[in-house]
Amino acid sequence: MQQVDYRPVRFGARAARVVSRTQPGLREGRRTANRTQDIGDLRCECGQIACRAAVPIGAQKYRGARDAFLVIPDHVGQDRVLAADDHFFLVEVRRGRDAS
Repeated sequence: MQQVDYRPVRFGARAARVVSRTQPGLREGRRTANRTQDIGDLRCECGQIACRAAVPIGAQKYRGARDAFLVIPDHVGQDRVLAADDHFFLVEVRRGRDAS
């Protein structure tokens, strides 16, 4: 089995801090916009600034009243998966020490 070094690279750690500061507002904004949409596809609610991925409108029913985000499978990252489908995951953002 190959040994993997999980220590963050200086630039990578700095970039992660910048992204983590922008994610909450970005994700909340996308989720709010998706909740008001009733036709067409929804926008992926990941924290990636340049993401333009689409989630099927039917995914909205899986969220219900939960405080969760709809993302495409490739954009799960460190989030905790609450529900999964072929085209999207319903995730909860890990906060604090769990997110690192």
